[in-house]
Amino acid sequence: MAKILIKIEDLFSRLNLNNDLIGNVEDNISPINIKVKSITNKFVPISNLIRKRVDSYKIKLSDGYEFIASDSHILNTSNGNKKICDMTNSDYLKDNIFINSISFHKKDDILYDISIPYPHLYKDINDIIHHNSNILTYIWKILNENKIISNVILVVPTINLVTQFKSDLIEYGIDENIIGEVYGNVKEWNKSIVISTWQTLVNNLDKLELFDSIFVDEVHLCKSASLTAILQECSHMLYKIGCTGTLPNNRLENLNIKSYLGPVVADFPVSYLVDRGYLSECNVNIYDLYYKNKIEGNYNEVKDIAFAKTFRLETITDIVKSIKDENVLLLVNKISKEGDILENYLRSCPELEDRQIKFIYSKTKPAEREEWRQKCIKENNIILIAVFALFQQGINIINLNHIVLASSSKSKIRTLQSIGRSLRKGVKGQAYIYDLVDHSNKFLPKHAKERIKYYEDADFNIKHIELKET
Repeated sequence: MAKILIKIEDLFSRLNLNNDLIGNVEDNISPINIKVKSITNKFVPISNLIRKRVDSYKIKLSDGYEFIASDSHILNTSNGNKKICDMTNSDYLKDNIFINSISFHKKDDILYDISIPYPHLYKDINDIIHHNSNILTYIWKILNENKIISNVILVVPTINLVTQFKSDLIEYGIDENIIGEVYGNVKEWNKSIVISTWQTLVNNLDKLELFDSIFVDEVHLCKSASLTAILQECSHMLYKIGCTGTLPNNRLENLNIKSYLGPVVADFPVSYLVDRGYLSECNVNIYDLYYKNKIEGNYNEVKDIAFAKTFRLETITDIVKSIKDENVLLLVNKISKEGDILENYLRSCPELEDRQIKFIYSKTKPAEREEWRQKCIKENNIILIAVFALFQQGINIINLNHIVLASSSKSKIRTLQSIGRSLRKGVKGQAYIYDLVDHSNKFLPKHAKERIKYYEDADFNIKHIELKET
């Protein structure tokens, strides 16, 4: 691909960014050494510049500030991220400032997009918050426009992520009409981009011949027999790409993933990403719960008995009450013996009467799951209870800094994937994990030791709080 000579002063004059950073750079969607101000007021590096030809518009704000952009450019507003063409006077950018007018500027203009790390938001010189381009989306567009690939299938583990991924692609500028969804009774195979759960795809392996590229999200799940069966049918594809935050430690499982998708291209520890401002700093509060009487029984019996104890439920309630004006996610393993019990207990608390409480599990319809994800992005004071299987992986909620591991586990992947829901860089810049350790039995303290080791390896800040049942 030919390199593009980009004049950085032209780019920054359009965005009204820091004009001290002036120079020329040749770029063909590769890293460059320039930084912009993030929403936390730290300067973060621009990953890439992308040149595009679109009609441009002059946007004038109510305070007189003007800039040039496409009408599909995304700004951060009081009502979430919105395309300029979809904004109204009720969408405030800052301090009651809104778009006063949009006028046509130039046909087939040359504009440049930038790509920066999650949450992909940066400030211009007037502190207006812009949403940057999604580099993976542009990689697909370039490959597609140059006829290198034509049809791609994106494989995700849950229905939630099918709808979320489609929403994100549309937000990043991909035409909604070329995006298909495949899950349950929904079968939209005749699209250029198809997003499918692997559970549905494994029963439609003949459809893989329609695609020349595959992207697998949460690729650590490749140890699943179903996902392995899918990848075995992809030998004809030009590109096979996998993403995960938690490759398995098990050597056989690790080699299995690489045998289908190739070697690891890049591997960054959590501490590296936190130090460079890509992830939030993580604080783990470990509640060591000691019961008056020893809890007897097999593993499942012990977990059920401990979970239902008033002492434990009251501890969780106190944690939730201590989180003021912010959202909190509580993760459970079981529906009736954990999620239902916890929801009813929280609803019975008078101090939480003005808080929205919702339990999301397998029977919650995909549209309702997406509705609550969007509510958590745009609103505060929401108490969301969810089973691990639905919300431990991939769910993207910027406005989520507090996670209660209401049900214990020793699985490294489950633990770290769950914590990952709060590590994504948001406005607060800090993540808080609340881990309950049930003592007075022979099973659960051992599992806690495994989790604590994961926290130590990731260099999280750890604090122990000891509580005794009275």
